[in-house]
Amino acid sequence: MRKQKRILALALAATLLLAGCTKGEASVTPSSTEPVSVSEEAKASTETSASKEEASVSTETSESTEASVSTETSASTETSASTEEKDFTVRPDNLVNVLVSKHKAPESEALKFTESMGAGYNLGNTFDANDSKNVFSDDLQFETYWQNVKTTKQHILDLKEAGFKTIRIPVSWHNHVDADYNINEKWMDRVYEVVNWALEEDMYVIINIHHDNLKKYMYPSYDCLHNSKKYVSKVWEQIATKFGDCDEHLVFESLNEPRLVGTDIEWNISDLNSKQAQEALDCVNQLNQLIVDTIRQTPGAYNKTRYITVPGYCASPDYILCDAFKVPADDYAEAENRILLTVHAYRPYLFALAEPNVSGATATFDQSGAVSELNALFMNLFVKYIKNGTGIIIDEFGARDRNGNTEDRARYAATFTAYARSYLMPVCWWDNNNFSGSGEIFGIYKRADNSFPYPDIVSQLVWYGNN
Repeated sequence: MRKQKRILALALAATLLLAGCTKGEASVTPSSTEPVSVSEEAKASTETSASKEEASVSTETSESTEASVSTETSASTETSASTEEKDFTVRPDNLVNVLVSKHKAPESEALKFTESMGAGYNLGNTFDANDSKNVFSDDLQFETYWQNVKTTKQHILDLKEAGFKTIRIPVSWHNHVDADYNINEKWMDRVYEVVNWALEEDMYVIINIHHDNLKKYMYPSYDCLHNSKKYVSKVWEQIATKFGDCDEHLVFESLNEPRLVGTDIEWNISDLNSKQAQEALDCVNQLNQLIVDTIRQTPGAYNKTRYITVPGYCASPDYILCDAFKVPADDYAEAENRILLTVHAYRPYLFALAEPNVSGATATFDQSGAVSELNALFMNLFVKYIKNGTGIIIDEFGARDRNGNTEDRARYAATFTAYARSYLMPVCWWDNNNFSGSGEIFGIYKRADNSFPYPDIVSQLVWYGNN
């Protein structure tokens, strides 16, 4: 902790004194010698700025296939916390000079809570790994199925030491339930174990229903709604029972990217007034409401006061900005303003997420263009929700590696995080533990050897995420 405070003090001094980055072994060059500024007053319309092209592309970066993804596969041993100091520092000479002012919002317990969540990290491609063929006889094998290593307490300690305050642990459940949707006890206990490692370190934790967006389980259409309600209520009742006595550092996220998988509107709704769109948007509202009610009515010391975060359709910011989205009522809560909103934002799309063969995909980060796009998006969210006291978490964002464009990704991490925080939104970087191959490469913490290969990226996330 002394090390972290010293690091942050040095970084702050550097940020205030330097107009750019000094030359160094791992320096990141800003796009301009002038700091980027943000107006403190909200002066934008509530119309979303995202283009149809961006909205039409999948923001689902966590799916993995054996053929397309090559990740770190060497074994990781479970050992007690090492006393050796990690070679990870937030160096004064690698901070990108992004200076922004935080916007003003009314006093709100929800906003105080999201402010305290700080820099966030996703333990991706781990407990969310799943398979439609249900190939394993042992449920615990799924944790390493997507070419990952078994999660250890040292992993959590490393993330905490690096400066992350929040860890999102996506969980898929459908491979671990029987015909009546009873969750396998071994799987539930393993998730509980890892969650508690993080809670023991005073970290915030987010858990959810992740890759269960299948017609047999959860699917936002009227044809599937009855069974979807049965599934999500049964699963969330069990989760809330198991984790009910965990304190409010644990956040429940209702659903991950609920959408009509396999349809023309899976990721982009061109006509919000179409029958199919209206039906899907309504189903998401109904499922969110049911999940909130289920959690609140499940016995547990914290279930009536816990923060619950909910997404709109496909977790796109666009679909919580539209009029069809409804923030769930919280009639059974014993505290006010405990519903948060979740969005995913891999933007600017052509830099952050687009496949290499997509026209316009680029490895070069255009900071001025990104600032314009992000400012408009974040302002819309701020004006509609945050300015009125409702907190928002951007619990997935990131930029894929494009042939070693680390400096550009570090500038992106700094810019995105600084601007999100200026609008009072914490962010969580998506890490799928992938560092090579032709798939989506989002890894920043190599779990097989407990290392941070890209300290320049991590330092931006931690510094701007916590300040």
